[in-house]
Amino acid sequence: MKNKISNFLGFLVWGSVVLSQDHWETAIYAGDNWNYRVPIEELPSGWNILNFDDSNWLNGPGGFGYSDDDDGTEIDPTISVYLRRTFTVAAPTKLIRADLHAD
Repeated sequence: MKNKISNFLGFLVWGSVVLSQDHWETAIYAGDNWNYRVPIEELPSGWNILNFDDSNWLNGPGGFGYSDDDDGTEIDPTISVYLRRTFTVAAPTKLIRADLHAD
């Protein structure tokens, strides 16, 4: 009985969070363009701040990979790739949570 009550309470909490959302918005789509860099040396500090100048970085559509037929941008095999993309949130005061999903 105790397990059933805790499962029910967990559902109520989960349900109240999910149902309180009036909609979802996507800020960046899978095929949107990104500025990217495959490093051959350490990147300068601040590469991840908003006003960093990435104008000399390469640009290509999302889906970075090694030619396995689902890549928007093919890169040479590497252990890392740095990506930058600016996006706008129309009503940031209404933002409850932001999720990043990357594959």
